[in-house]
Amino acid sequence: MEKINLENLNSEENNKEDFQIEKPVDKLDVRKFTKEYSPWARKDLADQIKIARLLDDLKNPESEAEKKEKIQKMQDEFYKRFSKQKEEFENSLDNRDIVNVAKKYGVFFVHSMPTQNINRWNTGMNNEAVDATQLTVEQIIENIKNSKPDLSCSSVSFKKRYSPNDSKQIGTMYPFGVVLRSGKILSTYRYDAGTLTESGKEHKKSKYDPETQDTSIQENPEQKIDQVLKRKFDRYLNPESGYYDGFVDQDTGAMNSDWPEEKEGYRGDMSGRDFDEFVISKPEIDGLFIDLDSPTLSDSWSKGERLDPINDIVQKYPNVPVYIKQKDEIKIYIYKEDGSVQVIDDLDAFEGLKSLSEAD
Repeated sequence: MEKINLENLNSEENNKEDFQIEKPVDKLDVRKFTKEYSPWARKDLADQIKIARLLDDLKNPESEAEKKEKIQKMQDEFYKRFSKQKEEFENSLDNRDIVNVAKKYGVFFVHSMPTQNINRWNTGMNNEAVDATQLTVEQIIENIKNSKPDLSCSSVSFKKRYSPNDSKQIGTMYPFGVVLRSGKILSTYRYDAGTLTESGKEHKKSKYDPETQDTSIQENPEQKIDQVLKRKFDRYLNPESGYYDGFVDQDTGAMNSDWPEEKEGYRGDMSGRDFDEFVISKPEIDGLFIDLDSPTLSDSWSKGERLDPINDIVQKYPNVPVYIKQKDEIKIYIYKEDGSVQVIDDLDAFEGLKSLSEAD
């Protein structure tokens, strides 16, 4: 790296086109950043240093200088990598803000959860921090309000879309959940990404994504979010292939079995749920969500036993918004303490209402 000629700031030497000033790495800030978003990388570095020390002690116990040099190189590479990630992350916060994303794409984000009489095996399997199968909905909501852990969420569209089949299953893993009013998107997937909450950590990462093996942050968030949300609602289940590889023109409703060359297809899983997954940090809850289109609630044999517990939960949180999805349309209700119900039509006025995060 060339030095700046302080004696003559206008000299040709200082005005070379290829001259760059490398900002010093603030190691304290990087440590705070990685503790929050990349605890796995910190553990990997600590393990590598331990192994390096042990190997050097065995092979060359008297070479203390070489040992220090090797460890210093590991640390320098760590700080260089995460200093860059920290800078890129901070520069992308507007693109990661769920309020901005919601307005741009006409969606909102739901963290769904199982209620009474709904299988909880998946919730428990992917959470090592706590036995989620033993928690009540009220306990989960209070934990989100108090701890603000990373949440895995799915997008739900505010507007009705052309969708020739399987439309009622474009939603969330469970038919009940909480709607977020704020938060930052860390990673984005067009499918169930198998995100894990590990013991001792409140942050999540996908067990399948190579980009998030030691960090919860994906790069290029704007591109990834656009890739998911622009295409998600334009596809339908092709009965011949068994995949969501058909295309629906949202202007005309015309269907094509082959996806247009200029559009990348959204291929959901084959389970029928077909939900996407967003990992969102620092979440604030806005209200409750109920998907009456979900087969879990619409089956006549189970409707009562599964809806009754949800109704009981709604009664425990009066005066907060309840988003209800029915026939692919979203309506927002406020259930008052006196038993009356208010329908929210004006979303601008709705933004000023009390959220569940503010409720007692």
